[in-house]
Amino acid sequence: MKGTVGGALLLLLGGAAGGAAQVVQAGPLTLDFTGRAQVQSNTTSIGDDELGEGNGPATAAFETRRIRFGTAFAFEDWITGVLEVDFGGGAASLTDAYIDVELSEAFGVAAGQQKKPFGLFELTSNTKILTIERTARIRGLEEYLGALPGDAHTLLDEGRYLGRDIGVVVHGEAGRVGYAGGVFNGSGPNAREELGSKAYAGRLALGVTEAVVVGAAVSRQPTGRDGPDGDELIGTAWAIDAELGGFREPGMHLMAEVMGGDGPALTPGAEMPRMLGAQAAAGWFVQRTGRVEGVEPVLRVSWGDPDTDADSEAGALITPGVNLYFTGRNRLMLNGDLYVPSQDGLDTQYGVLAQLQIYF
Repeated sequence: MKGTVGGALLLLLGGAAGGAAQVVQAGPLTLDFTGRAQVQSNTTSIGDDELGEGNGPATAAFETRRIRFGTAFAFEDWITGVLEVDFGGGAASLTDAYIDVELSEAFGVAAGQQKKPFGLFELTSNTKILTIERTARIRGLEEYLGALPGDAHTLLDEGRYLGRDIGVVVHGEAGRVGYAGGVFNGSGPNAREELGSKAYAGRLALGVTEAVVVGAAVSRQPTGRDGPDGDELIGTAWAIDAELGGFREPGMHLMAEVMGGDGPALTPGAEMPRMLGAQAAAGWFVQRTGRVEGVEPVLRVSWGDPDTDADSEAGALITPGVNLYFTGRNRLMLNGDLYVPSQDGLDTQYGVLAQLQIYF
């Protein structure tokens, strides 16, 4: 069964396990060491002309986007876990830190810091996604727009509906159906509980065939603000997704997602606008011989409207690119981000991205 179904949902949450080069066995304990380095160069079309003299970002920049080291551990294959730290950008932060106890194929419990089971693109490891970034990566774009970019993933991310948080997830699979659902602090990674209510997220996945998986998910996120009735304002988002093919599988690999819900990050007031969005990314993997083991042209299109009741707030993100694969997940990625705002008086902005990824 395909990896996004059932218990493999939990493997997607961490994204650190698998494919490691160093394995240490100590009695019943197995340590599987992993790491990744993603070094990136990016440009932006936004400068002093758009933001004012002296306010524009550098035209081109180099970044250590992610430098991660971690270990996946296992006791007799049913008590497992992941510990991973990221040193990207010159600062250390904990990414994944959870223990997973699989009592049976149909029921397991994972506790600690992990990804919420929401968002196909978010749950797919950044070492395996089709594009370099999950969102628009054009420096200065938010300042230029005076608002959040309208791509679908940015709206979900800024609403804290997806991504890492501290909590407990139950998961399992029965035949072609897999599930994962959890309760979280709602304050994000590496943060103590700050909100009055807990956050919840859950996802169901169905393996239609060996090559096609469809899913549906919901996420509930407290805001820490009072609503019109005096109770804490709670945002809710939903998503429906589908995936055809998989990482480094010859031929088509397609990921698509439609989402909607409340936009808690878009206004400081006591009411939340309704947002709507969709995104799709497609690649065609061509296997070859030699040091470059594969070539994959890709195209991502994302559209989002942060407030369906307002005019001219939406935007579209178009990302063509190509991935050159070496062994395993090691690859060179080239992307062009093109953001098209719907607001009157604003121009299309763009950036060019290149990333070398080493995974071990």
